[in-house]
Amino acid sequence: MDFIFDREEYLNLEKSLRYEWLETNGIGGYANSTIVGCHTRKYHGALVAQLPELGGKFVLLSKLEPSVRVNGHIFRFSTNKFPGVFDPTGHKYIDSFEAQICPEHYFRVGDIRLKQSFMMLPNENTVIYRFEVLNSEKPFLFNLEPFLAYRENHALTQENMYLRVKTFMEDNSFKVDPYDGMPPLYFDLSKETFFHAGPYWRKRLEYLKERARGFEYQEDNFCPGLFEQTIEKGDVVFFRASLTKDHDTTAEEAWEKEYKSRQQKQAQYKSEPNEIAVLKYHGEHFIVGNDKGDTSIVAGYPWFVEWGRDTMIALPGLILETNQKNSLALKVLKSYLRYEKDGLIPNYLPIGENQPSYNSADAAMWFMFACSQYLEKSGDEKGFEKDLLPAMIRILNAYADSKPADVWYQDSGLLWVGNEHTQLTWMDAQVHGVPVTPRYGMPIEINSLWIHGLAVAKKNAKKYKVKFPKQLDEALKAAKANFLETFWSEELGYFADVVNQHGRDFTVRPNQCVAGAISDLPVLKKHKKSMLQVIERELVTPFGLRTLSPADPRYCPIYSGPPEKRDAAYHQGTVWPWLIGHYTALALAAADRPAVKAKKLYENFENLFSVHLKKGCLGGLSEIYDGDPPHFYRGCFSQAWSVGETIRAWNMIQERSN
Repeated sequence: MDFIFDREEYLNLEKSLRYEWLETNGIGGYANSTIVGCHTRKYHGALVAQLPELGGKFVLLSKLEPSVRVNGHIFRFSTNKFPGVFDPTGHKYIDSFEAQICPEHYFRVGDIRLKQSFMMLPNENTVIYRFEVLNSEKPFLFNLEPFLAYRENHALTQENMYLRVKTFMEDNSFKVDPYDGMPPLYFDLSKETFFHAGPYWRKRLEYLKERARGFEYQEDNFCPGLFEQTIEKGDVVFFRASLTKDHDTTAEEAWEKEYKSRQQKQAQYKSEPNEIAVLKYHGEHFIVGNDKGDTSIVAGYPWFVEWGRDTMIALPGLILETNQKNSLALKVLKSYLRYEKDGLIPNYLPIGENQPSYNSADAAMWFMFACSQYLEKSGDEKGFEKDLLPAMIRILNAYADSKPADVWYQDSGLLWVGNEHTQLTWMDAQVHGVPVTPRYGMPIEINSLWIHGLAVAKKNAKKYKVKFPKQLDEALKAAKANFLETFWSEELGYFADVVNQHGRDFTVRPNQCVAGAISDLPVLKKHKKSMLQVIERELVTPFGLRTLSPADPRYCPIYSGPPEKRDAAYHQGTVWPWLIGHYTALALAAADRPAVKAKKLYENFENLFSVHLKKGCLGGLSEIYDGDPPHFYRGCFSQAWSVGETIRAWNMIQERSN
């Protein structure tokens, strides 16, 4: 898919400010902004680095603003929002924008035509700008102004007396070192340049999306000065900003190497339809390594980190269903096993000296599903037998012993998790400490995954002649025997969402899809057909599944407003794309004519597969969508499990279409 925008689309800021691009570096850092370069989020920045020593992500270089001076007039190519005004309005000089290999802007002022390209380098906190003069009748002055935020990514910067304003010359680079305890930033240019030291604060920048989300939205940025040089037609200038002082290669050499690497990666998907090729390529943004040697998956950009539940759900689609090496999936699974505690998989991997969190009962059960997918898709029996099967049995044993906090094994063979004060499933929103969707007791998806995990472990323990504990064998038999009686309603024709001391909750939610989608459960085809009718009538939309039926009085059609209102709507009707993976598996399993059903599934999700990739984050899929049409996209602009499960659904549809 060619992400190319023309001039008319730029001039309409109401529209162009919705489109965002994303660059990542594979170690938790990223860069992103809108296609006109006007930041609308506090999370936008040219260099956002994950700093383990400080325990989080930090917006360091907010942006680099180019301008040209011609006949005494300055033309600024940047666009910024201030109270009541956009200034400057550099979007007027954009001829076009492209995002194929990397984000590229084409600017035009008179006879001057300038191309600006941008890339992050892998495995280092470095960004490179490339400026090429495509046309100009005569030489002209070219200026670059770096603007610094230097703050934690959830915060905002205001002018302060603590920032050190001086810029230092260091060999062939310039160093700014704004604050004690923060790393210095180094700039170097490929062409001889003059630096005008003129430090100043630019005040009251506004981030429109933060204002709409009900958060503080104004900040000040610091500029250390201006880089100036004379350039002409044919000149190419590289500007590198990095936390690394000394580089083994020039910025130009580093650029060429990375550009060629990206071309080769994209070529891997040439044989696939354009839209899914774009999605699979974009999925690589989520796969990261850290300073501890772990390999993980970032839950979503721009504000999420590496979460256990999200990683396990996203892993099959992002890695096993793409051209990634299967060994990468094993690395991710083993990384989380390093932190397994009393049978629990951490809810997120720690950054730096932070400690992992274990406030999810289902991450370990999603780990079971990811392991079974790994064996099925990779065929790596040796790796499964050596590294995953023992871990599965150990975790299952811990759950059977009620060892994890807030998990209780029942005589029925099923699992009870949490209480009225906890939120231990993926529907974990709270408002003022009170769960919005209390699902304590026996949730349908956790118990479905529990039975599946037990069955997979037992089958493979027998195959590899590994001892399968008697208590797990008994748990599997009991759980299978009691599953339908516990959750199924013959009268209603679908499964209860959760069962607790108050009885069976038959609120129509999508979690029951898991029960019909995975193997080893006592769910017959007649059950799948019946529940599918309810799900398709109440929950299915063109962008995923609603989290609550519109017929329910608690249904929230729009996800908007201040944080409390948004959290209240998060799982009360809001659409989640990641659910289409298990819905697709269920729909195909229930179909009498799978090829016909596959065609209908493609038609229903065609906008998600193609059109939406050019909305929001280019090439990515949003976290959530409104429950009511037109299902406007919300939340994180690109979410790992949205992308992963959409890829998995696409592959299932294609396999059954033939």
